[in-house]
Amino acid sequence: MKLQALAAGQTDRIGNVNIDFLRHISKLATGCENEIGMPIRLETRRIPKHHDIFAEGDTLRDVMFLRDGWAYRYRLLGDGRRHIVNFLIPGDFVGPYFPTAAHFCGTLTDVTLCQAPRSDFSDANRNYPALASALEAIMATEYRLLSERLVSLGRRNARERMAHLLVELYERMRRVGLITDNSYEFPVTQEILADTLGLSVVHVNRTLRSLREDGFATVGFGRVCIRDLDGLRDVAGADEPTQAHWSLGTSAPVPFAAAS
Repeated sequence: MKLQALAAGQTDRIGNVNIDFLRHISKLATGCENEIGMPIRLETRRIPKHHDIFAEGDTLRDVMFLRDGWAYRYRLLGDGRRHIVNFLIPGDFVGPYFPTAAHFCGTLTDVTLCQAPRSDFSDANRNYPALASALEAIMATEYRLLSERLVSLGRRNARERMAHLLVELYERMRRVGLITDNSYEFPVTQEILADTLGLSVVHVNRTLRSLREDGFATVGFGRVCIRDLDGLRDVAGADEPTQAHWSLGTSAPVPFAAAS
């Protein structure tokens, strides 16, 4: 299912708020709240749910971060089949990795982006090491996430894939202070889960029911409730060292409210 492309979102210019957001990104990635103080004027762009932020083949002139909401990267095959590569949560790097987009990026909820021209970031990377370190850490972490996703698709069974994804998102949401009572927002349908994990919708439904009946996690009504985190980690085959794939910087939560 191809999302409707959005030509342009609403744009606001906000000065200090978004500089604070970049400082937050630095702390999230490096564990150190450096005074970046760089001369980048970020724009804030709002895009409604179920629209594309960019499409495969688009020329991307801005560096973008997700400030608020959920988005996802995906590819479309020639016959219209879709594979979802990764989910994006607040604080994640949206793109671009290359000047021409190699995939689609769509929104699951209403989102807010922080963005600035690539040329501004190129100059800032040379003059502000804290930002360069943060960007490197963020990109390296996504590479590790994608490596784990390949392992899931290639070797893990359906139950292990689902458990691994739920634990991964739990750790990522915890890192930005978005866990409440072992629960987090999850605006993801079973169809989207199927396209993420390489399963049928029927198999997704059966797998979620199995995890619920065994007391590990409940998924529904736009939330994931973790009932037995250690048990879910065991199902996923995720030990403590593996959690390094899901966290940036230090292990202590970095409340995302600090960026607003």
